[in-house]
Amino acid sequence: MAARITRCSWRSRRRNITTRRSICGRRRTSATAGRSARTSDRGAARRDRLPYFLSSISSSSSGTPCAHAKETKGIQIIGDIPIYVSADSSDVWTHPELFKLKSDLSPKLVAGVPPDYYSATGQLWGNPVYNWAAHKKTGYAWWIWRMKSNMALFDVVRLDHFRGFAAYWEVDAAEDTAVNGKWRKGPGMELFRAIEKALGPIPLIAEDLGVQTDEVRELFARERLPGHARADFRLHAGL
Repeated sequence: MAARITRCSWRSRRRNITTRRSICGRRRTSATAGRSARTSDRGAARRDRLPYFLSSISSSSSGTPCAHAKETKGIQIIGDIPIYVSADSSDVWTHPELFKLKSDLSPKLVAGVPPDYYSATGQLWGNPVYNWAAHKKTGYAWWIWRMKSNMALFDVVRLDHFRGFAAYWEVDAAEDTAVNGKWRKGPGMELFRAIEKALGPIPLIAEDLGVQTDEVRELFARERLPGHARADFRLHAGL
């Protein structure tokens, strides 16, 4: 009987050891999962910070490689300025008065393009449109700063959606498509005169893709801006 009790005790101890090992194993698994999650979170955080880091590096040092490329290789760097900024950008949050926003700072009216041969419902971009009247009151200071900042980084700057400076498509932010929008007059020559007065002549390239109106062509001619065109646009137009 004593031997059986001993064997039972041994088996019991073995079961207890197995149980503890199992528990420890689960704990190790849980700890490993926790570490993996924390590592994943840190990795995601690093990825989220990467654009800001690259932007910081670009802002602080890109003038040197740009100058090096120009002076030693004869290469000029072309930068690109989207006409609109994101609704959650620092520009919108620090200068809400320069955009058409609601009281909660969400977009009230957004940008896009009307229906055309590419899309029956147009393109709804979702970027808040500018309050050009407010920009005019400041002498277009924000745009002057924007151009100055980009010219410090690049030799030439391309202006995206150039026709939007002559007239732009404005859509209520509650709309699901760009169909129910309206054309609004842009700042036109006045903006570029203010920029030139503050910064002097700036080498610009204007994006002139798609259908251009007489108003846009006139702005091109007065500013003497070079444009660019894609081959498929020219072929489509039969040129």
